[in-house]
Amino acid sequence: MDYEKFLNEVVVLYVEDDLIVKQEVGRFLARRCKEVHEAENGLEGLELYNKINPHIVVTDIEMPEMSGLEMIDKIMESRKKIPPVIVTTAYDDEEHRHKNVCVTIIKPFITKELLHSMIKCLERERILNDI
Repeated sequence: MDYEKFLNEVVVLYVEDDLIVKQEVGRFLARRCKEVHEAENGLEGLELYNKINPHIVVTDIEMPEMSGLEMIDKIMESRKKIPPVIVTTAYDDEEHRHKNVCVTIIKPFITKELLHSMIKCLERERILNDI
C-alpha cells in the first residue's frame, strides 16, 4: 500500500495547547495529510470535531478549558462510533488512560512515530478502506 497517497486523503483533528509543539507537529501533518484542523484545548477541539468529522483525532491530555480525555468523553456522548484517537502526553500513568485511545505517545516524541501510529490506528479501524 502507498501510505503517502493514503495519508493525502486523511482529515486530522489536532488538539494541543503548547504553541511550539502545535506549530511543529501541525506543519509536519499538513505536509502529509489532506487537512489538519488545529485546536488549543478540548473545548475548541470538540467544536471543530462536530464541524469537520475527522478520520483521526490526535490530542494532548492536559489542557486548559477541557482536557483531551474529557473531549473524547463528550464526543462519545454524541456519537456511537468515533474515529481512532491518539493521545500525546508527558504523563504515562493509569490516570491518563482511556478505553477509546488507540495509541498513547509519550512526549517528547518524534513526528515519524506519530505518523506510523496514525497509519496503524487507521488500518486497525478499517478507515483505510473507506478513503
